Amino acid sequence: MSVEPIDWAVIQTALVDYVVAGSGLPIGKVIWTSGKPRPSGTYIAMDIPNVDVVGNDWTDSGDNPTPTSGNELIMYARGMRRCTWNLQCFAEPALGVNHARAVLMRLMASLALPSQGARLDAARIGLSDFGSVQTIDSIVNGTIFEPRAVVTGVFHIVSQLSETSTFIETAIITNRTTGLTVTVPPPGRAVVSRTIGSIGIVSTSTVV
Repeated sequence: MSVEPIDWAVIQTALVDYVVAGSGLPIGKVIWTSGKPRPSGTYIAMDIPNVDVVGNDWTDSGDNPTPTSGNELIMYARGMRRCTWNLQCFAEPALGVNHARAVLMRLMASLALPSQGARLDAARIGLSDFGSVQTIDSIVNGTIFEPRAVVTGVFHIVSQLSETSTFIETAIITNRTTGLTVTVPPPGRAVVSRTIGSIGIVSTSTVV
């Protein structure tokens, strides 16, 4: 069985690449807030505070590309997840193209670029939209104003778990009343018996 339903390393790496390309900031100036020291100068700090289940998960199957006896199929449990994405930009300039608000607005405008879409598509991220950019200036050490802007985005990803399974190759059906036995198709190796419903029929099934 697959262990992790979502590869967060791939998701977060793609989001960092997206923000670096869209904001114009260098790598190292785009960070995740958890456990990271604060960089100097202008930077963007991000986090994903909420992950919600969208609708009901579903199950489907496919052929195992490396089948063995009893493991011919792969069963998938899949579902959509809606993620809230918070971005905060801290900037030294109080005005101009490198103000915190301007950096986030530049990032949002890049969403329509094909190269940005390709970065997200490669990680199977569906970025829905961004909210309003809010400017929130704060005071540091009681005297220095620190320009800061925040925006929230929403993206969707797929959760997927898998395990191997098998299928019934041969069924031997015996009528309990008449004793008539029908085999479809001819029997194979391993045999499993079970009762079908409440109509008095025993199914003896051969699986590989």
